[in-house]
Amino acid sequence: MNLWDVLPSRKAIVKGFDPLMSVDIQNRLMDLGFSKNAVVECVRHTQFSGPRVFLVHQTLYALEKSLAELIDAEHVQESL
Repeated sequence: MNLWDVLPSRKAIVKGFDPLMSVDIQNRLMDLGFSKNAVVECVRHTQFSGPRVFLVHQTLYALEKSLAELIDAEHVQESL
């Protein structure tokens, strides 16, 4: 799955980046906190495939669909 697939109020772990993403963009995302094994929470979906808001390391970021789809992720298992 990718980061775009994460539903609001759900968390995922970043597993890496799609090989199609440029190294410069990968490095910038890692600088922002979207590094491997980082826990990311989807805070908000906007209508009509607009940007989605993600929380990573206590900071909110809005990512466009084309970018979020290139970030490989895995759902975090919620504990009771």
